[in-house]
Amino acid sequence: MTTLLLNIIKLMIYEIGQIISETITTSMILSILFKIIIASIILIATYLIGRYISHLLSRFLTRVEEDLRNRIIDISRYLIYAVGILIAIAILSPEPFTFSILILIVGLAVIVSLSDILRNWGSELYIRAVKPFHIGDWIEILGKNGRVVKTDSLGVLIETIDRERVYVPNSVIAREIVVNRTTPYGTIFRLRAEMSSDVDEIYVSEVLAKILGEIRGELVDEPKISYLGVFDGKSVFEIRLVLLNIRKIEDIIEFLNKRIREIWPDARVRI
Repeated sequence: MTTLLLNIIKLMIYEIGQIISETITTSMILSILFKIIIASIILIATYLIGRYISHLLSRFLTRVEEDLRNRIIDISRYLIYAVGILIAIAILSPEPFTFSILILIVGLAVIVSLSDILRNWGSELYIRAVKPFHIGDWIEILGKNGRVVKTDSLGVLIETIDRERVYVPNSVIAREIVVNRTTPYGTIFRLRAEMSSDVDEIYVSEVLAKILGEIRGELVDEPKISYLGVFDGKSVFEIRLVLLNIRKIEDIIEFLNKRIREIWPDARVRI
């Protein structure tokens, strides 16, 4: 019985060999070898092009900070490698056209799924190149005021006057207006003083100027007071201050609230 099974297996192997030898012709073998050679040449060329582009970028981006320069070089090199590998696989594929369509669909799906991350990376490159602010600067974005405490590849972390931490993605920073309140002469703060709508704006401006005179030593220059109008039943005034020490802003707001409420109990000062 065992001998019979062995003979059957040998016969099957022989028949399979005959089928393969009849199916795979010499021209097919040469075609496969030719594809392998072409794909190998493309991979080698891709590697050399990637190295050349990296060297070229490192020479042209000498004025860019090292971390940003390395990130640009790495992304460029990996993109070149990815394109070369896809071309090589497409050449080796039995159905190049079908494979190309499949790769296109998969590529589009990956781009869509990673669109936010890719947008953040691109925005990070833009922000690092333009440098609209630095760590420690006081900025305003989307109505939020705060000090920049941390930056990374995805966004910026700011800390508000109330110790709230707000994380703003790089993509938002790149498309929105960012106001940097920090100048070489100090940090600019715009405070809002709100009180009853029936007050006399001229009188209020004079009182505010007198109160601000008590803290003149903390300010870089003369404060500016502007009447903005009535909003939600409240008269609103803007107080523009320039401070050298931004840590003083909390004490100043607390002082202004205390002094103003001695005259107008329902008044409030905030950023």
